[in-house]
Amino acid sequence: VIKKQYLKAIEDYSMGIKLDLEHPQNDSVGCVMGLSRRGRAYYLSGQYERAIQDYSKEIELYPLSSNIAYSSRGDVYMKLRKYEMAIRDYSKAIEKSGEISKIIETSDKMPISDQQTFYRLIYRSIPEFYAKRGDAHRENNDYQKAVEDYTSTM
Repeated sequence: VIKKQYLKAIEDYSMGIKLDLEHPQNDSVGCVMGLSRRGRAYYLSGQYERAIQDYSKEIELYPLSSNIAYSSRGDVYMKLRKYEMAIRDYSKAIEKSGEISKIIETSDKMPISDQQTFYRLIYRSIPEFYAKRGDAHRENNDYQKAVEDYTSTM
């Protein structure tokens, strides 16, 4: 039953992505959200290569806001025991989060309340990315780097 739900979700997200790509809207987040959610459905249904494809496409189309996509793709690599690739993606997630926070900080067009919301989202994610990268280092038997990443979460 659950697998059928993922397949239905994948079908629905695929339709939304197709429509958004065919009829893009200004500042539309439909495609990025569709790719992210379909990637998650692929991941949860065990279709790991397809999940990687969706997260990679999301990174390609929306590089500025790709920190979550990098982290999600890193999760897939962890599942596949491709630890070096997971470490690379978690590192990019950390890097992109820093870039996003600098953009928010220097934006004079974004209301202060929105800036504060984005800061909370970013700074809540960064320790998680370090912890995930620490897990990848641990699984890769690099315990010193794992400890360094785990320490960074504190």
